[in-house]
Amino acid sequence: GLRVDNAYHDCGKEVNWLALLNAFCDLAALEVKQGIDAYLVLPMSQEGQVVRVFLKVSDPKAEILEVLGIERVDLAQYIPDASMIRNYLYRERDGANTSWGYTPIHRLGKPKSNREKNRELFWGKTGQWRHDKDSHLFKLQNRLLADFEKEGCFTTGSVARAMQDLELKLDSVLDDLDPKKPAIIVFGVDDGGRFVYPGEIPAFVRYFEKKLAASLAKRQAKEPGQGQKRYCALCRRQAETLTPLDKVFNFATFDKANVLPALDKREGAYVFAVCTECLEKLSTARERVDRALSNTTAIPDLRLWIVPETAGPGTAHGRLKTVVKTLESELAGGELNGLPENLEQGYFSRIAREGQGLVFHFVFWERSQAQEIVHLMVEDIPPERLGLLERLWREVGVRYFGNSLAGFKLHEIFRSLYTTMVAFTGDGKSDAKPIREFILQVIGHMLQGRAVPVEMFKQHLVTRIPGTVYGDTAWDKIQTAVRFAQLWADYMYRLNEEVML
Repeated sequence: GLRVDNAYHDCGKEVNWLALLNAFCDLAALEVKQGIDAYLVLPMSQEGQVVRVFLKVSDPKAEILEVLGIERVDLAQYIPDASMIRNYLYRERDGANTSWGYTPIHRLGKPKSNREKNRELFWGKTGQWRHDKDSHLFKLQNRLLADFEKEGCFTTGSVARAMQDLELKLDSVLDDLDPKKPAIIVFGVDDGGRFVYPGEIPAFVRYFEKKLAASLAKRQAKEPGQGQKRYCALCRRQAETLTPLDKVFNFATFDKANVLPALDKREGAYVFAVCTECLEKLSTARERVDRALSNTTAIPDLRLWIVPETAGPGTAHGRLKTVVKTLESELAGGELNGLPENLEQGYFSRIAREGQGLVFHFVFWERSQAQEIVHLMVEDIPPERLGLLERLWREVGVRYFGNSLAGFKLHEIFRSLYTTMVAFTGDGKSDAKPIREFILQVIGHMLQGRAVPVEMFKQHLVTRIPGTVYGDTAWDKIQTAVRFAQLWADYMYRLNEEVML
């Protein structure tokens, strides 16, 4: 289900969920995927490490794999490369407590700093992993591999042989695990020394297809109104098979109106269900947004989506494709082609100047176990508004820091508001949530062109400046914080002046 934070309600207008869904459909048109490819995602969105387990099998192309053991285990670099999506054949589990995954991949998280601590993670505190449900080896056997044997992807006895060898050969990578990088374990097949990924192995592909079909059918069976004429909530075409949207977004609940999929309780079915074609489009777009059109540094613990959409008749999808590619570079920290060296024009300023005929949707959300909690969503923002935010930032910033802030990207401007507020908040955790809610309220007003609460911002800082000044001996740090506080107060006044015009 979906919970919506108070800050989300403070954005000041009715949220148009269909606008966001239409934007996702626009993105899907740029990268058409069908079948299982539409449901695949990368196992990690950031660089890390891959523990590759080379399964020794009698026939890699067999319908049922006979696992004879493990040839070797090695460690490779993980790069979130879109061209590897099919090779990994990965999809998130249907739930945190499921005893199976779509593909033989296990997330390790960030390893520990030495061999002994990593051995404890794999073998458990007592070294008896078969009796320690928290150990990685227990999870690998019982919450991942066992189902491959149960479902007939492996022959009987394959898991036992694989686990016996894995115990012996994992030691070879423990010293090289980097505690600063997340890691995953991937089970593939050894082919003369070459690692064959799950997506290249027919038995694993069939297992994935079987599990996906069962998962979608399970949700369809629960839908009300079977036997009636039913129409896709997105494209409005009649369809024999409809699937609730929570197969793509966990922004879903059946107890709140105006939130996906329950747009209106009075409709009776309470389900925003879509046809297979629309489901594949949305799944494809969701993968791209998560991978390339999102940012996790604007506000800690929150993910920011920036999703462009064509606006108005006659807008070419070719323009959207160009904008998406440059926005992906912007969010990844890359340089933008054609951006002037003096940085007088930011990304959105350039889009506005070139008249691309687009709007943008901003969504701040966080993951909480199975829930995806939306804290702020503002849709249909024209690039002219976003360009104004960039331009005013440069005009005000030069007074306090010269040209050093001229290259700040929009999500970095949001981040600077967060760091400024936190610098005057202290170490108490009790203030963290109210501060974050206030910051999201400010950002929502900035994006919508509404007056921002500058007096509340100043009141928060003024009452805390003495404690900050006398409580921190790092004078350079204090000076920087105070200058940023002055910058933000001036920036808010300039924003409000624009609202008054």
